[in-house]
Amino acid sequence: MAEHHRFMYLSRADVEAVGCPPSAIMAAVELAFREKAAGRTIMPPKHWLAPSSRRFFSAMTSALPGSGAAGCKWQSGSPDNAAASQPYITGQYILNGLDTGMPLAIMDSTWITEVRTAAASAVVARNLVGRPPAVLAMLGCGLQARRHLEALAPTFPTLRTIRCYDIACTAAETYRRVAMQRFPIDVSVCDSPRGAFEGADLVVTCGPIAPDTPRQARADWLEPGATAVTIDYDCYWGRGRVGSGGPGIHR
Repeated sequence: MAEHHRFMYLSRADVEAVGCPPSAIMAAVELAFREKAAGRTIMPPKHWLAPSSRRFFSAMTSALPGSGAAGCKWQSGSPDNAAASQPYITGQYILNGLDTGMPLAIMDSTWITEVRTAAASAVVARNLVGRPPAVLAMLGCGLQARRHLEALAPTFPTLRTIRCYDIACTAAETYRRVAMQRFPIDVSVCDSPRGAFEGADLVVTCGPIAPDTPRQARADWLEPGATAVTIDYDCYWGRGRVGSGGPGIHR
């Protein structure tokens, strides 16, 4: 007779209640990157399903043998979620043990996606920047812009200025107010994407992930020696002299 198997179900509140600190999240992300670079991970291409230009679903699977676990995240995202008071991206994560293949946990992945995305950007930037950044350009001022500031400000204590832009002026102004309340950084709202790039050592684009998104940024706007991190599948980026093909763009 098969032994009864038990596993955990974790809601978003349960996941957040764990209280995992940003430093631990960044350490886990960097470990995963190093394991992948060493060829010790299994990560097939992402499965992408877009029933419309305003909604996508995606499935991401991976195994990290060193941790004894494999997992699958199934998520959905849409710029229309805000109208229903929902996050831009929501999803679930299934964690399995490698020894038996049985599920260890099924958990809400919304918060995990928020903080892991920002942590990955901070790890990438920390390893790619050519100089300690003093000026950050933030294009798109929603949830990910806030999460990225939480990850980037402790990573780069040299940051003194943020130049932000959003197609919604109210979003940019809210971001400016929240950022200045939380960190000793001067934040200015720019009236164009080009203006946000001026003098920036580090650029982060957090635009909507949609094929019809206006591509308002150009890689040839980057200052010499600057680094850009794109978390929007390059949806914010138009064509420029420097290709925008990945999470770290150098000029």
